[in-house]
Amino acid sequence: LIVTIHEIHTIYDVRDAESSDSMIFLIDVSSSMHVHDMKYAGETISRAAHIGEKIDEFVVLNPEYEYAIIVFAGESRVLLPFTTDEGVLRTFL
Repeated sequence: LIVTIHEIHTIYDVRDAESSDSMIFLIDVSSSMHVHDMKYAGETISRAAHIGEKIDEFVVLNPEYEYAIIVFAGESRVLLPFTTDEGVLRTFL
């Protein structure tokens, strides 16, 4: 799964894979993500907020998955290990 500024793009449909129950979101958290140049629900929001909204939409459509978040800004780190708790996931968005 590739998350871009404008939308979520799927390289291949994970539902067709044998282990289709896990998803890792790789998110840019560099300073450029704080720019407010994205439109969502009629409002201008930051790129980071836009990514959060798009990931939330994806999670609502795929509640059976477990999710993890890796962030990067020069270096990468695991922000959230795999969880099936959507509430915890949303806390980190």
